[in-house]
Amino acid sequence: MRMTYRTSFQVFIAVSLILTASSSNCRAQVTPQPSPRQSVDRESWRESMSRTPLPKHGCFHASYPSTEWQEVQCVAAPQIPHGPATAPLLRHGPTSGAGPEIVGNGALTDFSANVPAGVITEAAGDFPIVSGVAGEADSTYGTNAFSVQLNSNKIPMPCANPAGCLGWQQFVFVNLPESPSLSGVFIEYWLLNDDVCPQTWTPSPAMPGQAPGCFFNSQMVQVIPIPITDLGNLNLLGKSTSGGDLAELQGSGTEPVLYAMEQDSMLNLWQNWNTVEFNVFGVAHGSEAKFPSGSTLAVEIGLIAPSFPTCIIDSFPSEFTNLTLLPYSMPYCLTYDLSLQSGTTGQIEFMENNGGAATYQIPTAAPASSVTMTSAQLNGSVNTSGLPTLAWFQYGTNSGALDCTSPTLTPVQTTSGSFSSVASPLSSGTTYYFVACALNPGGLVGTVASFITTEPPSPPH
Repeated sequence: MRMTYRTSFQVFIAVSLILTASSSNCRAQVTPQPSPRQSVDRESWRESMSRTPLPKHGCFHASYPSTEWQEVQCVAAPQIPHGPATAPLLRHGPTSGAGPEIVGNGALTDFSANVPAGVITEAAGDFPIVSGVAGEADSTYGTNAFSVQLNSNKIPMPCANPAGCLGWQQFVFVNLPESPSLSGVFIEYWLLNDDVCPQTWTPSPAMPGQAPGCFFNSQMVQVIPIPITDLGNLNLLGKSTSGGDLAELQGSGTEPVLYAMEQDSMLNLWQNWNTVEFNVFGVAHGSEAKFPSGSTLAVEIGLIAPSFPTCIIDSFPSEFTNLTLLPYSMPYCLTYDLSLQSGTTGQIEFMENNGGAATYQIPTAAPASSVTMTSAQLNGSVNTSGLPTLAWFQYGTNSGALDCTSPTLTPVQTTSGSFSSVASPLSSGTTYYFVACALNPGGLVGTVASFITTEPPSPPH
């Protein structure tokens, strides 16, 4: 999982990805990418800065290659609530049924990462695939207006209401090109079912599809509005500890830019955080982010917690989009374990788009190559008609356990052609099976192949 930006939440250890040139199309229409060496340097900087505490509570900014947080003036966040939807629908696991699953609006659907034991201390989300996104418009706030939200589960809160009260927390980036002074990163806190709002909190009466309650917005660190075509360069991170709550955004552009805001915790989320939802939505007040036909996103959510995350169908905010979870017949979410990386736990990944399903070739597992006593290169191919696809491998000694549900190696993003990963470490003289898998609007499919690792050399007589 890339807990603090792309490098630290992908498994680079013993993994070599070989993609065709067409894979570069996955991030269409975004800021030109730096060279591989520049990318490594920038990711190392992001990793280092994300692990560098802010000097104090407040608003800060950092630009590559500076290694110091620079304090900036906090401003008031826009007083437009991103309230929870009424009667959110909770369905564990992938759902089946007629019609696509629209993303957001609580009573509809989205994938969230849930930990069955312990609490989350840190979570991050981003969009590793952004394709066909030529523009976007919010149903209320206009062209190129949207929010990116990292939302918590609802948590029990003490109150005078016999029915009980709930708290809810959102780490939010609001993009408002028509009101740039209102664009930025902040934290929104909610109290639901409380009869009287605490002092300094703002009452939010029930709106269509939105629950009533009280909300409190933290101070905001301003961010220059970005074009929706740069969505793939954003990463939103949220932390909650006894020392406070922090929201941090990796901004778009050729050179990395970080924005961060930290303050005292209002809900003590750090004691009860077990679920996180991340996605792009309408700006506020239950508005819709409308993407053009053919838009496709891959969504990643990574977290730090004592237990491995699972995917659940759960959506909290009243805002939504016109994107649908993939595949249409049975939305599917990948989970993979990154606990071998220091300080990380796991990650979920899924896809969503706005366009009809196409015809896809079943991915083929090609013969393994470069087989040694302890490693082998797994090879596969898939033709996706030029549309974005997540491809990955599962491997093991039991062919019956290979069902494509949990990638053994980190998924790669490709539009067409060959994909490969190195499996290591392996046991010598052992038969291994592997399955090449792909996830796209056509479904979740794969084929199996096998190889035998070499025997150790015979001892001399």
